[in-house]
Amino acid sequence: MYTFIYTYINGSRVKKSVKTFLAVILSVCLVVPPVYADAPMEINYQGKLAFPDGTPRHGTFGIQFRILDDDNPGPPENVLYDSTHPNVTVTQGSFHVVLGAAPLASFPANLFAQYPNLYLEITVNGTTLAPRQKLVGSPYALSVAQNTVGTDEIIDL
Repeated sequence: MYTFIYTYINGSRVKKSVKTFLAVILSVCLVVPPVYADAPMEINYQGKLAFPDGTPRHGTFGIQFRILDDDNPGPPENVLYDSTHPNVTVTQGSFHVVLGAAPLASFPANLFAQYPNLYLEITVNGTTLAPRQKLVGSPYALSVAQNTVGTDEIIDL
């Protein structure tokens, strides 16, 4: 026995079976290809800027961000990424930038896949802050090649 859905087209009653309706929906779903999106090659960076006594800074600062493959300052330095944000607003010591975002320098395509250890160096108005910060976790997710994670790699817990 079939279940029917009744619809009105131009004032006349038309009978359609649920099975036919579901078959049409299913075939449309199978025909439309899945959409994949690459991870944006950007890193959200939030920082706190303070005087040596801990008092928060306030104002607009030029901040340079460099990514290197060594945590020790000094020659030889292998600078893999270099971007200066000329007008970063710092409010009560807090600031936010997006590294790798246009119109500033973008990351090299294979930066996170090629180097297992990377360090972020920050320079504020010409003063380099220390120590360099090791990049861990999230930025390395950018090295996963497109369409390489499937059901075999995902584990249900």
